[in-house]
Amino acid sequence: MDQEQLRKRAELLPVLKEMLEPGESLVQLALRYILNYQEISTVIPGNKNLKQLIENLSASEKRISAEKVEKLEALWEETLQADPLGW
Repeated sequence: MDQEQLRKRAELLPVLKEMLEPGESLVQLALRYILNYQEISTVIPGNKNLKQLIENLSASEKRISAEKVEKLEALWEETLQADPLGW
């Protein structure tokens, strides 16, 4: 990953963290966003330990709000669509 990609990712973190509910992790936000789409019936996140497994599973206990989905999609359109981050 080059320095520009690293800088861009670092700039996005505070923006995403502002969207979190109390006690919600970025992982849970991401999983809830993905599961929000009717076409998606399951996700297969990686787990290295029991804590991560519990965190991942708990993401399905609550739905993401329509307002938060709109904010995430606006972030994509304004910040990432024209210049996406690489893997």
